[in-house]
Amino acid sequence: MRALMGVLLVLAAVPAAADAAALKVETVSTRPDMVTGGDVLVRVTGAVRPRVAVDGRDVSGAFRPADDGGVLGLVDGLAPGAHQLVATSGRDRASLDLRAHPITGPVFSGPH
Repeated sequence: MRALMGVLLVLAAVPAAADAAALKVETVSTRPDMVTGGDVLVRVTGAVRPRVAVDGRDVSGAFRPADDGGVLGLVDGLAPGAHQLVATSGRDRASLDLRAHPITGPVFSGPH
């Protein structure tokens, strides 16, 4: 009975460990729907050297190792409008929808 309990405990811990290493992407400098000035600071965790692309444009070269074990990079060249940022590492994939606004605004209100 104790052996069975030990096996069940080990099996229960496996998904949690897998989730902890899952690829994740997040904005650091602002909310993903409030990007201004054409650039945004992005953190990718769960991979040492992920491939990162915005709308199919490879921006992986902008990323450097961060203290948390992930990578951090300034993604620039974002024209006003919708963009999709995709990070991949092996079979893992994470994406983030971005919305860029002019530096002069508006960001959350109507036109000037």
